[in-house]
Amino acid sequence: MRAVIFLVGLFGVISLFAASCGGPGQGAERGVASLTIHSDPPNPKVFVDGVYLGELQRWREWTIPVPADAKRLELRAEGYYPHKRDLRLQDGSSYQLDVSLVWQYE
Repeated sequence: MRAVIFLVGLFGVISLFAASCGGPGQGAERGVASLTIHSDPPNPKVFVDGVYLGELQRWREWTIPVPADAKRLELRAEGYYPHKRDLRLQDGSSYQLDVSLVWQYE
């Protein structure tokens, strides 16, 4: 099961990376935005439109290439409530989010 989740996440990352590669201006043509996330706790699992992309620290400087038409971001960490946010991104734009997940009290 973990292997399947890993492969799905890896495929999503490769797809997003491939969409953001190319010469100047091509990211905007393909509908990609950059999303930089600073999170507490520092390494949540990242989901975009329900697709698991991996843990936040796997991206350099916590910047993730995200399809500009993405609608939903979700961050999850063990012991914390999930953080869900609607997205309204523009092609070729960069965004920064500061997120603090809420601890689940026992």
